[in-house]
Amino acid sequence: MRRKTISAIQAVKNNQYCTINDDGKLFLKKDHKYFYQVMGQLRITGKKCCYFVIYTMQWTNILNIYYDSEFWNTKMVEKLKMFSLECLLAEIADPLYGKRMQIEDIREPAHITKAKNLQKQKIAAKRQAV
Repeated sequence: MRRKTISAIQAVKNNQYCTINDDGKLFLKKDHKYFYQVMGQLRITGKKCCYFVIYTMQWTNILNIYYDSEFWNTKMVEKLKMFSLECLLAEIADPLYGKRMQIEDIREPAHITKAKNLQKQKIAAKRQAV
């Protein structure tokens, strides 16, 4: 049985990627991965605007999302450079994964390993607290 939502506003109150401003207008959250994806697609295609469509059987909502150069420069460029240099370039120059096809052959830079370990510690701490 599927839940039926009466309006986009009602549905957004329960989701993670949109928010509602004081005027009751929907916005895609800037800290959500969808926003990063849209900004990347706008940058790559050179477009200025994207229509982000939220569709259900009961309603449809279309958000106009405009390219944000400040967001791109402050939130995305350095992360993408780091990913390109530390993850992609190493695998392109000396591929390890294709040799044995083992997941442990995938190189993970120190910052990724550190983030994974921190996440594991947080999960373990939550389990202990319960």
